[in-house]
Amino acid sequence: MILLNTQYYGSIQYFTKLLLQPEVYIDQYEHYERASLHNRCYIATTNGILALSVPLENGRQQRRAIKDVRIAYHHAWQRQHWHSIVSAYRSSPYFEYFETDFQGFYEQRFEFLLDFNQAILQTLLRLLRLKTTILLTENYQKHIDKEDTDYRHTCYTKAHYQANDPHYQPPTYHQVFSANQDFAPNMSIIDLLFNTGIDSFQYLQNAILKLD
Repeated sequence: MILLNTQYYGSIQYFTKLLLQPEVYIDQYEHYERASLHNRCYIATTNGILALSVPLENGRQQRRAIKDVRIAYHHAWQRQHWHSIVSAYRSSPYFEYFETDFQGFYEQRFEFLLDFNQAILQTLLRLLRLKTTILLTENYQKHIDKEDTDYRHTCYTKAHYQANDPHYQPPTYHQVFSANQDFAPNMSIIDLLFNTGIDSFQYLQNAILKLD
């Protein structure tokens, strides 16, 4: 069993784990964590790396199961997020092919963060042509069997929040602002998708390191 947390768009590293087995579990009973990718993603912009955070009811201090975390709509974060995504990727090679697949997420309201993330994840699986079946745990997975793999605390973007992952090598590819900025590794999966299109699947495969 592969065990993951829920992520807003998810990092490239996160999506390599979805290639490892035909079924992957997401722990819907783990507690929300501050500074996690539960409600945050990172994209590469003309001004550098930008964090997009989905605001939550009761703020970031809450300690509750992720399935019970509600999205806040006190300000126009949907418009801000979509504007940032368009500004960052409208000149990328494949933005116009996938734009309508994502725009709708910023024109409707989801009550729960998990439902929002799951809807985005299913769209990404389709666009990336991944056949992975996503299942939700029936309880909190405190201990897992030896033959299972727990990636809940591995697939973070910021290095000081993630565990060492010897099975992952960040892929390099042309990014929109490559001429003016250093390559930004392990961004949100949409950075890879908008820049490499249908080749994204191959990049994900190549990012998986098989150890002897």
